[in-house]
Amino acid sequence: MRRPQSNVWRSRRLYVGSILAVATLLGLCEAVQSYFSYAAKKDPIRWSQAIGLGLGLWYGWAVLWFAAYWFVRRLPLEQHNWAPRLLIHLTVGIGLTLAKFVLDFPIILAFYCPKPDLLTFPVFYRIAVRTHFYSHLLISWAMLGVGHALRTYGQYWERTVLAAQLEARLARAQLQVLQMQLRPHFLFNTLNTISGLIHSDTELADRMVARLGDLLRRTLESSGSAEAALRDELDFVATYLEIDRIRFGPRLTVETFVEPEVLDATLPCLLLQPLVENAIRHGIERKSGPGRLVIRARHCGRALRIQVEDDGPGMPPDVEEGVGLSNTRARLRQLYGEDHTFLLESSATTGTCVTVEVPFRAGAEDEDGTEGAAETVAGRF
Repeated sequence: MRRPQSNVWRSRRLYVGSILAVATLLGLCEAVQSYFSYAAKKDPIRWSQAIGLGLGLWYGWAVLWFAAYWFVRRLPLEQHNWAPRLLIHLTVGIGLTLAKFVLDFPIILAFYCPKPDLLTFPVFYRIAVRTHFYSHLLISWAMLGVGHALRTYGQYWERTVLAAQLEARLARAQLQVLQMQLRPHFLFNTLNTISGLIHSDTELADRMVARLGDLLRRTLESSGSAEAALRDELDFVATYLEIDRIRFGPRLTVETFVEPEVLDATLPCLLLQPLVENAIRHGIERKSGPGRLVIRARHCGRALRIQVEDDGPGMPPDVEEGVGLSNTRARLRQLYGEDHTFLLESSATTGTCVTVEVPFRAGAEDEDGTEGAAETVAGRF
């Protein structure tokens, strides 16, 4: 994946600026050392000469660094051919050293040369090779080594970023698959309910089909969204419960306790519906008398806590979780890792309660309309 052109130029400017900054710092250190060194030898030089000499010598190394790094990128040491290429790199280090003496000659003439008529290039070159060849060679080889280290680190960083991007894409794909599994599951269950009424009470069946159409429209509107606002989830569940009220009539009582400040909090899309469906299927439906369904949502520390509770006979201990609950567990794990809670408590005396906690993230809030929105959502139940 190509980076934007502006980012490429910004990276290049940062790279060049960093090299020049390092060369400037080392050049100034060289200038201080030269000034006091010549003063100690009773051959003082001016600060302007010392600074010009130090900066000029190290800017020469900066030029050679760009050449060395260009060479490293064009001819890197690979596992299968490191031996012959190492010899080439050692030779290139010698070449960089000799090139440095060529760059140093005009710097010496410009800033410190007591007898410029006698210091010809051949004379300077012989003196430089004799006195500085090995130290300059070590610097040249060090630059090549640092170039390889930077190249290796750059490749490692690119692989790390690419792996993170691929992992994020995989997570999004897995979430989409889980949501695609949930929608048909919910649809089939609702259609089974309608099929049970279509021959016994066509009017109720017709009303359920109308409500089902509303639900399908809402699921299409939320398609592709990993998260939704709590108010939207509550509204969706209210539409879903209209279908169940047609089935159960006065047997089903729904109560909601939702703090107004959590209505704009985000949670996984289609999280509440399978929890409510599970409470009705294993709780209300298995009771012979009236049943009570309670939905709670509140801000608990740094988390949004949601509870769906019924007063049914509880889930049998040997029953396996259906698609809805297992899908919900998987989605929470995929979205939040370990930073969530999913707790299912069930007994024959207290019924079943599912508690979900996810990190609290508030969306856009409307201070003037929060309480009114809470009353509107609660009123639908």
